[in-house]
Amino acid sequence: MRKVFIFSFVMLLGLAACQEDISLEVEDERHEKIWYEPVPFERAVEELSFEVPELTEFPFEQGGDWSEIYQSTEDRDQISIMTRYVREGVELNYEDAIANQDAYEFVDFTVANYEAELNVHNAQGFETMKLGSREVKVRYESQLPSITAHWMEDGQSYQLTYVNAYAREDGPEKQNFVDAVEMMLASFE
Repeated sequence: MRKVFIFSFVMLLGLAACQEDISLEVEDERHEKIWYEPVPFERAVEELSFEVPELTEFPFEQGGDWSEIYQSTEDRDQISIMTRYVREGVELNYEDAIANQDAYEFVDFTVANYEAELNVHNAQGFETMKLGSREVKVRYESQLPSITAHWMEDGQSYQLTYVNAYAREDGPEKQNFVDAVEMMLASFE
């Protein structure tokens, strides 16, 4: 009996040690996820034990960024980080995780430390493309000119979304958005 107790105790300690320990303040719990307070990208990646590539090229003059880490409530080892990059001149409000001013052009980049397939509802409208050295699933939206690219690599999943509402004035062209995503992907290859 004592051996069973000691074994159980050691297993619990081992499981606790495997879980990611995030020191940021919990902001919310919703949709089976724990959301942590938004912080600048540099601060957020300090909390993570997995590699998160940093985008260095953008289709606009990049200003600020904020990142939110979220964690599955069912499997605390499943962690994602979503970073929003905004144009130069746009002020960010970290308390509300929003841009205070004109944020009609931005990039959202999500990295998960596990392979997350697109669910059936979200997978509608995606096509497979080769961008740089990666095969990605891409969906373009013309009503709110935007493009989303999703791919998996080395046991992690990635999603990159570029929104440019200004493109409505010029008649948005899908290829311009595809080119923008390809340029951003090349920045961390």
